[in-house]
Amino acid sequence: MKHSFFTTSALSVLMAFGFTSCNNEGNNLNTAVAAADVEAVKDIISAGTDLNAREATLDGTPLHVVATADAAKMAKEAGNEDDAEEIAKITGQLTEIAKLLIESGADASLVDKNGETALFPAARLGHTEVAKVFINSQKMDLNARAKNSATAILPAAWHGHTEVVKALIAAGANINAADANGNTALIFAARKGHLNIVNALIAARVNTELPDIAGKTALTYAAQEGKNEVITALTAAGAGLNTQDIDGNTALMCAAIANQNAAVQLLIDAKADLNLKNKNGYSAITAAAWAGNTEAVKALLTAGATITANEIEGFTLLMNARGNSLYLPTLKAAGVDLNMKNAEGKSALQLATEKGHSAVAEALKAAGATE
Repeated sequence: MKHSFFTTSALSVLMAFGFTSCNNEGNNLNTAVAAADVEAVKDIISAGTDLNAREATLDGTPLHVVATADAAKMAKEAGNEDDAEEIAKITGQLTEIAKLLIESGADASLVDKNGETALFPAARLGHTEVAKVFINSQKMDLNARAKNSATAILPAAWHGHTEVVKALIAAGANINAADANGNTALIFAARKGHLNIVNALIAARVNTELPDIAGKTALTYAAQEGKNEVITALTAAGAGLNTQDIDGNTALMCAAIANQNAAVQLLIDAKADLNLKNKNGYSAITAAAWAGNTEAVKALLTAGATITANEIEGFTLLMNARGNSLYLPTLKAAGVDLNMKNAEGKSALQLATEKGHSAVAEALKAAGATE
């Protein structure tokens, strides 16, 4: 194993370059923290330096610096890339520095230019041990809001840092906190497919029904992203199968449109409403046909979803207007009878002809309608 550059005191290096005046002590502290030099940090703290001195990049404090310090990157720069022992050593040094700063009175409430306390970058980057120091110190607000209204549990969930999320849950962080766009930790974890985090939040009795500003819930996002294990976990936890977003779309519709056919089947099996309509009058079948998703149309028909002659005619008109050429061929390929009759005994072709919708009639004929 190559020797780490941390064996030489960062403070002595700084002094050798002339950083010795009182005006530079804050900078010295941030540099020593960034170098994971525990002894240098102790010396600078003992000298009575400002523990809240700002660094230039994000206007953060030494707590922010230790939160962002990357042990693996530091080991690589020292010539010890992928050296687990060296990475663990540096992680330990950074953890000790975090404790030193907190215990010495560093202000844990101070924020950087993004309005984030030091807990945010530690949570976002998955620097678990440093994050736990902050979380367990009882000096940092676990529910502090950044400029985008997020709390620290949100970036931890988005980036899949399970242990940080669990530590925040155990310490009493608000698991239902949402950012300015309505995103919650559960929505983020579901979108990214972080099953362990989803399960941890469910175990902590998270609200599965909280929507974002588009009205989409965690289940909707899991469906449209094809995160099938998350769908299973959420449905088992009682997540609303038929919750509609601001456009009236359900998780089933979103899965069908996104060609996430395994998700479609999971939602069918969970007894989602197959015939619910969105604000445009689309059902899941219509949505699937619009997307050219023959497999989903077949699955929905097999499960008992329905489509009528009136819908075939009406949506052919709409699809033509929108330049969509997939709708009728998809229905036909899925086995839909384009000659089916409505309650008055009229087919889609007859309806189109009566209404003077010649383009619709031609499209129906081209797709195989004969009556």
